[in-house]
Amino acid sequence: MEEDKFLNISDSHQIDIKVLIKTLQDIKLLRENFPDILIEVKFNYSNIKFTKDINFLKEVVLEVQNKDNRWKIIRHNLPESATINNLKVESLKSIVDNFLIISNNLYPYFKVIDCLQNSCKIIAPEHDKRDVKLWRLLKYDKFTSIKVVFKNPFDINDTGITFYGKEHSVQSLLNTYNSSNEQETKDMDVDSLTADDEFQDIYRDICNRLDIIDFPSVENNEINEENECAICLSYEDEFNQLPFVCCDNSKCECLFHVLCLNKHLSIKNTTVLTTRLAICPFCKQKISSNFLNLLQNVNLFD
Repeated sequence: MEEDKFLNISDSHQIDIKVLIKTLQDIKLLRENFPDILIEVKFNYSNIKFTKDINFLKEVVLEVQNKDNRWKIIRHNLPESATINNLKVESLKSIVDNFLIISNNLYPYFKVIDCLQNSCKIIAPEHDKRDVKLWRLLKYDKFTSIKVVFKNPFDINDTGITFYGKEHSVQSLLNTYNSSNEQETKDMDVDSLTADDEFQDIYRDICNRLDIIDFPSVENNEINEENECAICLSYEDEFNQLPFVCCDNSKCECLFHVLCLNKHLSIKNTTVLTTRLAICPFCKQKISSNFLNLLQNVNLFD
């Protein structure tokens, strides 16, 4: 029995006997009230991990630790602005109650993220940061990518879109996207919206605005090796991110990882001024201006 495990308490994970009794009572109550939550006990009941599947879309995880006879949230995989770390911790039950409320309220966000993950290629962020990061960089075609930023995960309509790539291609896409957006605003009939609109497929919405069926990268099912970084000669970098930085030369086929190009410029003793006018290491044409903020701040995608 789990209660018996506490008979040998290690010095490094001691817990007050009264707190232990209350913890055992809380766990029993939680298991009765939430049978679909997996509860794992660690370190002689000083750490407890809760795992819940949200509508088969997302497995949410919360781990708490008892320190100085008080519970503290030490780990979770909810989006970074979910403010779960600010929850008032009164008991294990209050933590779980609030955790589930937040997780269920994020269901529309989880659904949108799942649609993006299954519909197109994700360039960044790296895999182990995708749970908490509120943005996705999508591969549109070889030289163009689209960054989707969820400004508020509890309101998926509060979303920002940024295009990256060769300037002439980006400008053309922007013109089409903005034109469609203006027309939709004029034609919108508020009464025609349904409850399902809150679960919008952002990938499909972007495709509709660009008047295409799928991103070219999805239609062409491109071969990864044809799009490897021209500096490190790899498709994925050490953080599993894909190359997407390019210059404005329409004849240049080179792509670069953000970190690889930034490191290359640093090795070349590139000054701040030169970075703002960064050039392709191969064709010597300027790097597309929409990438310059990335080159000047490699932590922008952290």
